[in-house]
Amino acid sequence: MAIEKENFGQQFGSAFQTKVIAGLLIDQSFVDKIWAILKPEYFDSKIHNWLFKNIVKHYETYKTMPTVEDLDMYMREEKNETQRLEAFELLKSVQKSDPAGLRLAKDRALDFCKNHNMRNALLHSVTLWEQGKYEEIKKEVERALFAGEDDGIGHDYFDDAAINRRYADSNRQPVPTGMKHLDILLNGGLSRGEMGVIIAGTGVGKTWLLCYIGYSALKAKKKVIHYTFELHEDYVGIRYDTMFSGIPIDQLSGKVPELKLILNQYTDNSLIIKEYNPKTVTINDLRNHIESRLLRRSFVPDLLVVDYADLIRPHSKYTDKRFELESIYEELRGLAKEFSLPVWTASQGNRLAMMQNVVQMETIAEGWSKAGVADVVVTLARRLEDKLVNEGRLFLAKNRAGSDGQIIPINMDTKNFKIETLEPITDSDEIESYTKQSQESYNDKIRQQKEGGKDWARTALKKAKEKREKRENGNQTGTE
Repeated sequence: MAIEKENFGQQFGSAFQTKVIAGLLIDQSFVDKIWAILKPEYFDSKIHNWLFKNIVKHYETYKTMPTVEDLDMYMREEKNETQRLEAFELLKSVQKSDPAGLRLAKDRALDFCKNHNMRNALLHSVTLWEQGKYEEIKKEVERALFAGEDDGIGHDYFDDAAINRRYADSNRQPVPTGMKHLDILLNGGLSRGEMGVIIAGTGVGKTWLLCYIGYSALKAKKKVIHYTFELHEDYVGIRYDTMFSGIPIDQLSGKVPELKLILNQYTDNSLIIKEYNPKTVTINDLRNHIESRLLRRSFVPDLLVVDYADLIRPHSKYTDKRFELESIYEELRGLAKEFSLPVWTASQGNRLAMMQNVVQMETIAEGWSKAGVADVVVTLARRLEDKLVNEGRLFLAKNRAGSDGQIIPINMDTKNFKIETLEPITDSDEIESYTKQSQESYNDKIRQQKEGGKDWARTALKKAKEKREKRENGNQTGTE
């Protein structure tokens, strides 16, 4: 093990030290590995050394890495004007660091610190040998061998502290979907590191539902990054405009001043909408974007919305598309775990999903593996007759945190964009009736196509009219 240099500057240069500091600010796993073996003297640049010492002071006081704003505050307190100006310039360089270029620097820094730590252990072992402390030599070398590695023993199930941690309020911090009855079943919403998938047919409302989940998180004072691969980011913003303002989407262009007054009430700048081209964007692109937000704006998101995962380019090519999709969903869930964030995305259902009264798991396009990776799977059914009366049905097909199999009727108005969930259907006979209707609806559609084509839209309109009249009659009866 040859070690030629004594610090980062001699071994790698000044820019490398900037990258190490950037890595500390955005990557907690890097901090966990390197913190115990990273020494101030490894930063030979005076200003890098000064900034690192302030990071250490903050971390030891608050048990968390400082934000860019925290460091800015420390710099303003610095009395040496020259050093203060140099620190400001360094912080600008830190913020401009390319997240993709940080990974190599973090790996090299970790190797450098581990190698120096082992060298120091061996040098100290010579002294221990001379003193006859042979058992201490073994311990010294073992500590050096495992330095910079994951030293967590896991979850000690019967330990009192572990039991308390399992039920601590801070252990699970769910982000609500805004759909009351769904949130109840999800124990408040998705939590950190969890992934939810919405499955529906084309044109049913997947993007609307994802926007609504993002909007509800914002109303709960959470910070959201919304990735869009089909719609332009401005058009996604218009959908959020409708939700925040209550102005119908077809009237927004004539009420921009009114809209601005409403949006000015929300001054946290807590939503980033980022557009990528479909089938060219990768999970690494999303990772780099998140890290750049953390560095340049200290924007720490609470929720990711990805519209939608099927359009992400896989890391590797497969001959079978279902294996590609499985790898995409595995990587996306890995991203959720890496940044300790909940992620909502959507998936395209097959033709059957367009016709079912309740969309079930077998409608997932290109395989079941996507559902296998997800923590929560919610399906959305809105046939033509449902759209005409602003109705639909959610089906909680999978829920790792609790019970599933419930049908949740919804009122879904995509013009004024409002969603209201009704009491879930849990009775087994009623659920069976709904699923039977789904199969009958599909069979009717296929039969009509084979018979030469009756007017399906006209039939749907008739059903919608009957449903509306029935609902209105029910309301009148209830008021009498």
